Amino acid sequence: MNSNADSEFTMAGLLADPLIQTMMRSDGVTDRAHAELWERTRLATIARFAAATPWQRPDAVP
Repeated sequence: MNSNADSEFTMAGLLADPLIQTMMRSDGVTDRAHAELWERTRLATIARFAAATPWQRPDAVP
């Protein structure tokens, strides 16, 4: 990522990054398709973490 871009690792930060925007345009990727990819990645990460550490899930009883 561009060091001058928004340093937050958020969807808005990623979509605003000039290097990522350039790569997306060159590959013909839309903002929507990119956002959908990151949403699927986020959900997969949550599912993997929950499966690996069930005692740390938000719905788990301490």
